Amino acid sequence: MEKYIAYIVDDEEHCTITLNKLLEWTSPNIIVEKIFNNPVEALAAIRDKSPDILFLDIEMPEMNGFDLLQEIPNPEFQLIFITAYDEFAIEAIKVNALAYLLKPIDEDSLVVAINKTIENMTSNRQQENILALFNTIKAHNTHLKRVAIPTMEGLEFLELDDIMFCAAEGNYTKIVLKDANSILVSKSLKQVQEIIDHPQFFRTHNSFLVNLLFVKKYLKGKGGQLVLKDDTIIPVSRTKKEELMNMF
Repeated sequence: MEKYIAYIVDDEEHCTITLNKLLEWTSPNIIVEKIFNNPVEALAAIRDKSPDILFLDIEMPEMNGFDLLQEIPNPEFQLIFITAYDEFAIEAIKVNALAYLLKPIDEDSLVVAINKTIENMTSNRQQENILALFNTIKAHNTHLKRVAIPTMEGLEFLELDDIMFCAAEGNYTKIVLKDANSILVSKSLKQVQEIIDHPQFFRTHNSFLVNLLFVKKYLKGKGGQLVLKDDTIIPVSRTKKEELMNMF
């Protein structure tokens, strides 16, 4: 029986323990060589030595599963996604002929995913399918009016029209809502911008991403300032001024 090296990447330790045990019981030909609860550490290890199969959780803080994949331009491994929440992501994965497991994982679905993945090893379409998945997600996000923001408790589902602006706070981002509440997430502003990925949001400055629906006034200056409907002042960098003016 041919053996396959596998890595598991999931920020929830109890989930990695459960999956590892299930693999031991159902799939003795799958050798789990490494388990990661930190996706950044996983990315470094994958770049150093690629597994045959990567079990990859989608919803993780700092870097989600899709973010991790985008850092590996030419993946040489087979993928099995793991997810608990995102209905759209599941549909996109299915449409693009990739395997996935829905939490909580059961033995039958694991065996099906493993068999499908091993069959796919004879195909050269893996990279093509991953690229198609990214294109599907990007097209979806362009029209999406609701996004899932990762928090320490899970996911916060926000209407885009409720987000006024996002402000960088070191390696964190504060998302300010129109009701004056705010959410602090453990992602950089760049990562939050990639999650939102919608044309009504504009990066006015290294530290600010603004929902243009809430702009009330523009004040002249070297770069200038935006005044939002609640009178919040948002700076505009000189390098962004012309691009911003073209959007109005």
